[in-house]
Amino acid sequence: TTSARFANVAFSDGSLLHSFIQRIAHGQPLAVPKEIRRYFISHTEAAHISLLAWLKCSHLEIAIPRFNPQDGLVDLQTIADKVVRHFGFKPCYYDNERIARSAAATDIPKGLYPVLVTPPDTSGEKPYEEFIGDGEISVEIGLSTVLAVKHQPPPATTLERLLDHLSKALNGDISADRAEIIHMISECIPQFHHFDTGLYLDARM
Repeated sequence: TTSARFANVAFSDGSLLHSFIQRIAHGQPLAVPKEIRRYFISHTEAAHISLLAWLKCSHLEIAIPRFNPQDGLVDLQTIADKVVRHFGFKPCYYDNERIARSAAATDIPKGLYPVLVTPPDTSGEKPYEEFIGDGEISVEIGLSTVLAVKHQPPPATTLERLLDHLSKALNGDISADRAEIIHMISECIPQFHHFDTGLYLDARM
């Protein structure tokens, strides 16, 4: 078995960048967290990494892109700026959701586009991405742009307990308790640390 980890697939369905296009189509302000940087790849690149995992990785290895954090990360606000300008507007930034909403009616006719910049305070939000976790070791696989890491299976008993719990929750046999599920995942992956702020991306404008 082989697998792949890859960066955000730019403008894929459900992504923040995809929401930019949808919001502009409906004349709605964009919303972007400040000081958050991400790696992006194309749909084709995502398929290439998955295929290379099958061709080049050994059993239980995970293909990962070889990114340099110094020059590979892109600020999300920079992308919002470029998207707005691509559609012929000049971005106009706001930090208040109510004002950003009301500004759409007056800004857009003047060639401006409201962009709500939010603090990076949603649960699980990381300032940047990492492809190699704590305790993982990278492995060369003969490629200049792709590495691999060795899969480290969790203890079988903890994984079976987690999967059984999730199956019962999905079937409605038990209630899906968020804190309990997070705890069980942490038992499977000791280096996993989830920071719950009580705020979630789905609740953003």
